[in-house]
Amino acid sequence: MNRFAIITNPEKDLGGETAGYICRYLFSNGKSCEIVGGREGKKQIPPDTECLLVIGGDGTMIQAARDWNDSRIPLIGINMGTLGYLAEIDLPSLTDALNRLMAETPMVEDRMMLKGDILRNGRVICRDIALNDIVLGRGNSLNVICFTVEVDGEILKKYAADGMIVATPTGSTAYNLSAGGPIVAPAASLILMTPISPHTMINRSIVLPDTARIGIELTPRKDRELAAIVGFDGKGEVPLRAGDRIEISRSERVTKIFKLSRISFLENLRDKMQES
Repeated sequence: MNRFAIITNPEKDLGGETAGYICRYLFSNGKSCEIVGGREGKKQIPPDTECLLVIGGDGTMIQAARDWNDSRIPLIGINMGTLGYLAEIDLPSLTDALNRLMAETPMVEDRMMLKGDILRNGRVICRDIALNDIVLGRGNSLNVICFTVEVDGEILKKYAADGMIVATPTGSTAYNLSAGGPIVAPAASLILMTPISPHTMINRSIVLPDTARIGIELTPRKDRELAAIVGFDGKGEVPLRAGDRIEISRSERVTKIFKLSRISFLENLRDKMQES
């Protein structure tokens, strides 16, 4: 590959040191490189860009997947965070990884995404996408949320809980995992639903096909006001009212991620679990 662009997290890449090193190294090898996201804000990606290098951690990768999805340019992450399930390049192997990217075009993984509409009185008030998850939560309130979950138009269950996580396979190792949900190989095509602290004796995740259409409708409690929010990949939290509805399904969009490592998902998972 010859044409690169960089997105860097200024809170992790202090002073743009790593981004600067990458640009200088690529330039010295006759390649083009431009920093399009970072402290100076977002710039236009050159139309002939072949690879987006994302400096930060998994959070930066997820944000880049949301911000730059329209470009359809594959991402590869340089991990300056902690676990790094998505950002596979670490700093000690950075130069070797750049050499490989210049010499070859790695395999591309297509990661499924979710799309969600928030409806109020039958009208869409918010529409967004997520690589990891769409989460219904209780916001700043200590009260549980009451809501009804439908799948493909059929009522599944009425919940009183702290919320609900609707996750992709990529998001299975994020909030879903912390809430007791299953770990899923990122190449799988399915949707996970994991309740957050439900008021029931049974606390189980539900695994659905990627064709499922999920509806979550909030119901008021007689003794208190509803306080709830919905977030897309932990961003853009939207306050909800009783009667609001969230409709979630697989997005037509995907996130393309370059994969340099030949380490299997299970081997990577084993290593990360030992680190945590």
